[in-house]
Amino acid sequence: MSESPSLAPLEEPFVQPHELFEILVREHEPRLRAFVNSLVRDPAGVDDVVQESFLVAWRNLYRYDRGKPFGPWLRGIGRRLCFAHYRHVSDQRVTFVEEAVVDHLQDLYALLDTASGDTLDEQLVSLRKCLVGLPEHQRDVLRLHYEEDLGCNAIADRQGRTRESIKKLLQRSRAWLGRCIEQRITALQGGA
Repeated sequence: MSESPSLAPLEEPFVQPHELFEILVREHEPRLRAFVNSLVRDPAGVDDVVQESFLVAWRNLYRYDRGKPFGPWLRGIGRRLCFAHYRHVSDQRVTFVEEAVVDHLQDLYALLDTASGDTLDEQLVSLRKCLVGLPEHQRDVLRLHYEEDLGCNAIADRQGRTRESIKKLLQRSRAWLGRCIEQRITALQGGA
């Protein structure tokens, strides 16, 4: 991917914009794929539309309103690309899905997106609150790794630890943060 689109700066930038986008891709790829698969019948076409949707989203990330759920915005891109796919398909055996059906599908998927915790800002708030729960030495290792972009060897040298202990600290910290964020998001969604 080319240039990194600019997101509003975070108070504590542990994660770079491209890393945030990678997180969004991992979280939203299954639902986008299901949506596109309900509109495009050939597997190669589904793959193409999903991949192109993420490329278009990356290029236009500066247009995304971070106060709104990412899923509907991404599916809007996917919807337009599905229509474009049908315009370019030369195989006449493929039948086009009516726009009313697509509207209904989007409404159904929108119901899934109404749960709290789906917006990037809500997820970042959860991350920041979970970071406070980590011991200071783990927060420091995360800061050195993600803010200062230091590798395990450099952090180990700076802190007088072994490379393996730094790798293990990073692994445990990320796992703990993942569980903590998941619990916070589940609580926001009413324990669903």
